Amino acid sequence: MRVGALRTGLLSCAPVLSDAVITGEERPFVGALAWLNAAEAHTPLSEEPQQQGGLIVNEALLETLAQALAGHNADEGSAARIERMAVMARPPDLDAGEITDKGYINQRHVLANRSALVGLLNTDPPPPGVVIASRSA
Repeated sequence: MRVGALRTGLLSCAPVLSDAVITGEERPFVGALAWLNAAEAHTPLSEEPQQQGGLIVNEALLETLAQALAGHNADEGSAARIERMAVMARPPDLDAGEITDKGYINQRHVLANRSALVGLLNTDPPPPGVVIASRSA
């Protein structure tokens, strides 16, 4: 799995996201945990995003992201498909090591600190806030 390329591809197809970490190691499919880009998110949201269980659960946003995932996946082979994603309500935590000294996201720390959210990506049926790539984009 090419984590850097997947992350870049995801952020390119979904400008409502500011950053993301890729999940999927030892999992049945690739997923992503992401953060909202507040400036870009106002267009699809038109309201303050709802939160539930540490995730953003706004329907308009989730639909926008499902379509973005489908667009990303249409151009990728099976190893580079992102099947599920969730937008985290809490920003990256510097004190928890989720941001490096240079200001980058530390993927390993985010995945370790937010392992419960990673687990939600792999739950069937997926809970509210988990985006599944739309089949109709």
